[in-house]
Amino acid sequence: MTIVSNSEAILEVRRLGLPQVFERILAGNSPEILLPFCEQPSTYYDLLLEFPDDLPPECKSLLPLWEFNGEAIVGLDLDTGQYIRYYYEDPSDELEVRGKNYQQLITRLLFDFVDAGLENEELRAISNLFDYHYFEAFLRALGTMDDQNYRGVRSEFVESVTDSSQVGQVEGNRNPTPYP
Repeated sequence: MTIVSNSEAILEVRRLGLPQVFERILAGNSPEILLPFCEQPSTYYDLLLEFPDDLPPECKSLLPLWEFNGEAIVGLDLDTGQYIRYYYEDPSDELEVRGKNYQQLITRLLFDFVDAGLENEELRAISNLFDYHYFEAFLRALGTMDDQNYRGVRSEFVESVTDSSQVGQVEGNRNPTPYP
């Protein structure tokens, strides 16, 4: 199934039980704190309709969740259950896995906001919008980071995040591991 509009994406978001913030993003009403990281997809649909053969095959099963600054799409691959990001201008046509589950996706998003200089209270507000379950552990991980170990701690923390809530999980790709 190829999703070709934000209205189709909203229906799939509802079916999967993703948090309401996704409907707001897809409807063009992103909370200001999320901009320009989480914008309503538009360039993606233009490319999908005008140049479908130029996109990676995975885009045919993509549930677009947000567009980043008109440069990339972030979404859920409905075939694999993985959350991915695809940069339109990337000549390699490689997709970046942003999460093997929903909570990992939001963990990476929060790290993006840390890189942009947001403070803990702003991060908490974003965490609440996305129904993120690991915020206190996320803050503890941030407290252990320095310039030398940032990438390693970040990667290790993301991989440690599991999601037993089944929110945004595609049937057959559910992670049964309970929260620590």
